[in-house]
Amino acid sequence: MKIKLLALFLFCSTAIWAQKSKVTSAYNYERYGELDKAKEAIDDAVKDPTTSGFWKAWLFRGNIYVSIARTQDEAYKDLHPDPVKVAYESYKTVYGLEDSKKLDQDDLDRRYKSMYPMAFNVGIEAYNAKDYPKARDYFKICEDVNSHFGVVDTLSMYNVALTSDLIGDVETASEYYQKCIDNNYREDNTWVELATLYLKNEQEDKAKEVLKKARKAYPNSQPIITTELNIYLKNQEFDAALENLNAAIENDPSNAIFYYARGTIYNEKGDLEKAEADYLKSVEFDNENFDAFYNLGVLYYNSGADAINACNEIMDNKKYEACKADANKFFEKATPYLERAYELNPEDQNTLVSLKQVYVRTGQTEKYEKLNK
Repeated sequence: MKIKLLALFLFCSTAIWAQKSKVTSAYNYERYGELDKAKEAIDDAVKDPTTSGFWKAWLFRGNIYVSIARTQDEAYKDLHPDPVKVAYESYKTVYGLEDSKKLDQDDLDRRYKSMYPMAFNVGIEAYNAKDYPKARDYFKICEDVNSHFGVVDTLSMYNVALTSDLIGDVETASEYYQKCIDNNYREDNTWVELATLYLKNEQEDKAKEVLKKARKAYPNSQPIITTELNIYLKNQEFDAALENLNAAIENDPSNAIFYYARGTIYNEKGDLEKAEADYLKSVEFDNENFDAFYNLGVLYYNSGADAINACNEIMDNKKYEACKADANKFFEKATPYLERAYELNPEDQNTLVSLKQVYVRTGQTEKYEKLNK
């Protein structure tokens, strides 16, 4: 019985020694540049139960895969599709092994830190190639490596969020946008990107909640106000939109778009006086704003049409002519704004029709004929 036990012990020792010799062989193969043999030996060693917990096996594996990632030898470039990722995983594993205290911690830290620039470069290459899933994974590696050393890597956090957003990974994107927000990275812009992520994925309630918090954090942020406004306008929540626009105009009193948007809301609500004032402000600040010129022209045109309809109810000819003359003043006011809208967009059929009718109403036959041609 004792002989059998001794034999068994000798067998186990021999097996362990055999596997550890593979670790040594892998190390030597790498030293002499035989990366294919080094890879084969080290992959076997980390899979074997007798050496899978041996720190040298994982450390050498990391070193070998770094060499594969950096090699310029065409014979070895395709030994693995993601050598940087394997190297990162290998060094990370070393930290968790019980016997890792035996090694030079400074050397391990230096090697692990080197994973950041390597992973970042792979991430950028993948991003430029539009391989966003791969880019996301490598930017995650960057963030994890820096996190190990107590570094808050907001750039990598943002890159993970962005690439996750691009592939529709809402869970990861929202998690990392929130990390950026928590670390005040890109300030109000990240709040807007998180809200936009939810809007793109039909999660409007979450977007509104994000924007509500964002307004508290950045009460004067134009991007936040604008994003919130677009939701209100889409849902025809006009009172909420007006409150939002009033704040926006207070922050940026020369923004033509805000006046145009508020004028449109007043128009929808039937408050034509306020709508007119805002449209006038919009074209004052932006002489290229087609929509504002067109809406202002149509506002005057519609007012004239309503006035003509009222005139048609008058039986007294003298009073009718006086009423009609007053009504035509609205068409005269509409003319320059519709003409400007036509200059800005001569292909717009609504503008063309409105302008022709204005010329008829105001007796501008020559302009009407010219436009007709």
